[in-house]
Amino acid sequence: MRDSRLGTFGVLAIVASVLLRSAALAGIGDAVHAGLGLIAAHAASRAVLPVAMRTMTPARADGRGVEAGRPSVSVATAAMTIGVLISLAALGPIRGAIALGAAGAAVFASGMLAQRRIGGYTGDVLGAFQQIGEIVMLLTAAAR
Repeated sequence: MRDSRLGTFGVLAIVASVLLRSAALAGIGDAVHAGLGLIAAHAASRAVLPVAMRTMTPARADGRGVEAGRPSVSVATAAMTIGVLISLAALGPIRGAIALGAAGAAVFASGMLAQRRIGGYTGDVLGAFQQIGEIVMLLTAAAR
């Protein structure tokens, strides 16, 4: 963020993030399944970032998003493949596919919003994609 001071919305986002993750992990129940849910959420939420950087344009010419570079198609594909395989292995094929679909839809909607509102992605937007994807994956893993 260009202005590193944390505002009201930033504090609310952090509180909501922690509460949603805590609720999801509590809802999953046992430690083994919670651990597998964390692994799946971690892998999938980070695997989407190279794809977002490949398919979207940076919102600013001088931000952190531009400094990160633009991954090649093969790198973005490999990242997504690895994230999907890890998630499916950790959550199982059905629950994993549902979680990946829900997280993908949430990140896609966030990407559309970022494209419309600020013209692309920034480093903060990429961080938001990761957080949204991880939280949705955990909430879906907790759903019965």
